[in-house]
Amino acid sequence: MISPFGVLIAVCLVATGLTVLVLWHPGMIPAAVGVWTLGIVLVPAARAGRFDWLSSWTMGALSMLIGLTLRGFYVSAGFPDETTLDEMYWLGKAPTCFAWPGLLLLASLGLFAAGFGVPTARKVARCLSWDQSRLYPVAWLLLGLSLVGTVAYISLTRDSASGLLSAKRTVIPDLELTGSGYLSFGWARFLASFGFFGHLLLLGDALGEESRSQKAKLGFSGLLFVCSAIVPIYASLRGTVAMNALLSLALIYHLRPSVAKWVAVPGLFLVAVLVQSMTLLRVERDSAGAWERFHPGWEAFDSVVMNRNQIDLFKTAHIMNAVPEELPYAWGRTIAVWALSPVPREIWPGKPVTHPGPEIGAVVYDQRVAGVPPGLVAEGYWNFGWLGALGLCWLAGKGLHALESRFRPLPGEPGPWFLVYLVGVFPFAFHVLGNSIGMGLHRFVMDTVLMWGICLLACRPQP
Repeated sequence: MISPFGVLIAVCLVATGLTVLVLWHPGMIPAAVGVWTLGIVLVPAARAGRFDWLSSWTMGALSMLIGLTLRGFYVSAGFPDETTLDEMYWLGKAPTCFAWPGLLLLASLGLFAAGFGVPTARKVARCLSWDQSRLYPVAWLLLGLSLVGTVAYISLTRDSASGLLSAKRTVIPDLELTGSGYLSFGWARFLASFGFFGHLLLLGDALGEESRSQKAKLGFSGLLFVCSAIVPIYASLRGTVAMNALLSLALIYHLRPSVAKWVAVPGLFLVAVLVQSMTLLRVERDSAGAWERFHPGWEAFDSVVMNRNQIDLFKTAHIMNAVPEELPYAWGRTIAVWALSPVPREIWPGKPVTHPGPEIGAVVYDQRVAGVPPGLVAEGYWNFGWLGALGLCWLAGKGLHALESRFRPLPGEPGPWFLVYLVGVFPFAFHVLGNSIGMGLHRFVMDTVLMWGICLLACRPQP
């Protein structure tokens, strides 16, 4: 078996060759940055001497590999065509304009990896085990709340878009950044997500060694998963659909690695096809002609890469170029404003838009109906300049190290504690690196507290 350190050395050699090639062909800058990113991704595994697929670093690596490595090769190879690439990524800029942002991006991610280090899981002080007398009542409660949230969200947004199957709902009117007249109905979406927590609860028990009525629990777990997917599909929340599938796969891998090997490839392919379908429907508004251009396969994979999500060289460069003339220094505003997120907009209609994506979409990309998430490095630069990009990445890495060490259960510990880790810590780096710091912290707090409370209701303490 090839050691992670050997793979890291090989990647660094390839990255060095691409860097030399950049001197003659600047269009290879995205590919060179992508390969150096792959080297950074491998650093924790090389230091630990093994690959840990259930580490929170894995999800951060996923964001980097999609947004920097794969996208870098797509763009350097000129795929799909120069016009599309210029409209989405280059924006009329010469490739050499992305050299300095690429160096800052790599330095910041290197500090992120250095801050993460090699966490050591600690045994929790109090263990939990499944309580069969509580499990079903809690699951039914979560199903009921999820259905209430689903019905409420669909009822409140049924006239917000012409699409019937999957369309972007609650669009900010002309990206009016004060939030006046804009309702996202986040409370309804939050209630609808309760079904997914119930799905994880029953799946975790059904796959355990001491499970009873396994088939019934797996069926109920599947029902909860489907219920929780209605709102994300209806509202074209593609990231939510993909993340829920990944978390379910991670739980299966934790409890039954042999089963996960069989469901991983077909499961991820189906998710990619679903994401591609949602992308088509978002653009075409349920037009019958859209399905004539639907070709599942590599196009499903392409739809995951060819967008402006995840941490990205191009939007990082464009945001850096816009600061401070077009985007004044935020001085922590984009992070602190997330403290207002739990306040319903029905109570405070003029509440500021918490996500920084709409502001970037309007100022940098001249978009009027959609936002672009900044990613950790670009948001750090937007708030505090190059010191902010470097410093926030270091702090984020140290914070992820602390969370991993505190919440990651040891092998053999009861399943409920792994669920708390799974929904809170495991996707944390993915949200922070590819979306925004405030969003990552918000999701961590909300999901961890909710899953913790559910586990306390459905389980019994053990000495």
